[in-house]
Amino acid sequence: AALQRQWRDVALAALPNLSSAQDRAATARRLVNDEPADERALLAALAVLRADGHATEAQGLLRDHLRHLAEDLGAQPSAAVLAAARVVAEPLNRASRSTPALLERNRRASDAFVGRRGERRELLALLAQPPGRVVTIVGPGGIGKSRFARELLPDLVALTQADVLWVGMEDLHTAPQLLARIAQLLGAKVNDASDLAAQIAAQRSQHAALLVLDNAEHLPELASWLQPLLSAWPLLRLVLTSRARVGLADETLLPLQGLALPDADSRDAEAAAAFDAVRLFELRARRAHPGFELAAHLDAVITLLEMVDGLPLAIEMAAD
Repeated sequence: AALQRQWRDVALAALPNLSSAQDRAATARRLVNDEPADERALLAALAVLRADGHATEAQGLLRDHLRHLAEDLGAQPSAAVLAAARVVAEPLNRASRSTPALLERNRRASDAFVGRRGERRELLALLAQPPGRVVTIVGPGGIGKSRFARELLPDLVALTQADVLWVGMEDLHTAPQLLARIAQLLGAKVNDASDLAAQIAAQRSQHAALLVLDNAEHLPELASWLQPLLSAWPLLRLVLTSRARVGLADETLLPLQGLALPDADSRDAEAAAAFDAVRLFELRARRAHPGFELAAHLDAVITLLEMVDGLPLAIEMAAD
């Protein structure tokens, strides 16, 4: 049993850095199949399968995990698994660069995105003005930081005219894991013989890039991992999502609040429907219940939206 635990720890740490997609997929499947209730293994497997373009297999693993929790353990999925479920439902290949296919996928996904027009303009303005190298999107869980960042990918490509790469960090715990993933996405060849940040910068320092690093709050030492890379690579910019400041030099915060709610003078159906919180609820409710009519439930909807203070995740869950 002790050897098995040691093997799992080593396999989880090595999983993102295995040399071939076939090895990564096989190891991910084995980790999950050996211990179906191991949430850490599930999250790591979902991350590598999505990164390698195996979205369907990732969704299958997730369905099996949820079924095992419900039927065998009588348990509910954790917040981390629910967050991963939302990401898996909208596959984004981390290994893809800013290609037309990637942009088109994000444009289709944005059809259902509601609000954040002011925040979008503010973030692009922050990146466009000096120093404009590090912007952290901050807010509580469920406020929509990751979805907002994904929605911005086409705008970031247009603004920077550079490689814009998505770096999911939900399954990362150490600096070597993070820097190895960044190197993989950038196509930089690194080894363990010397500093990974220096190796990446040496190969990429003449090229501009923007990394979108998602889910930073569980990595308290993240600033010390990323600062050497920023210092050695002047053409690198970062956008992060986190529940709090990361602590990088020149870091600018972009706080996300709840979606706009109707005021006292906007309680009729036509006026209320112009507010982002109401629009999101109506959109999700009609998807789940095609016959839903906002006007018939307006007072109850507004009351509910006020109770959750416009939190997007709570709105979507209530509408479903």
